[in-house]
Amino acid sequence: MKKYLLFLSLAISVASFAQAPPQGINYQAVARNSSGSPLISASLDVQFSVWDAASGGSMLFTETHTGIATNVYGLFTAVIGSVNTGAFSSINWAAGTRFLEVSVDDGTGLVSMGRL
Repeated sequence: MKKYLLFLSLAISVASFAQAPPQGINYQAVARNSSGSPLISASLDVQFSVWDAASGGSMLFTETHTGIATNVYGLFTAVIGSVNTGAFSSINWAAGTRFLEVSVDDGTGLVSMGRL
């Protein structure tokens, strides 16, 4: 009986943990110029926006990470939700499909990379 109760309490705690909304989303990409070459050791501003539709729709969240450095391969990383934490935590992820739009500024202006 004790083993059953231990298993049941463990299963409930794991199920409860699995339902928690994300505290942030790890994001990693290679920044490239219009010719397709990686932006090596560059400083970028990256804007992340969460939408409720693939095109049009309402923007649910946006934040801009400034001064992100790329490495020798053009790779950069960011945690979505680490700058605008209040708005990120208020996204209702269960209300339907959400779409992420990423925009990058390498000093020539903000350019959308698309919304997926």
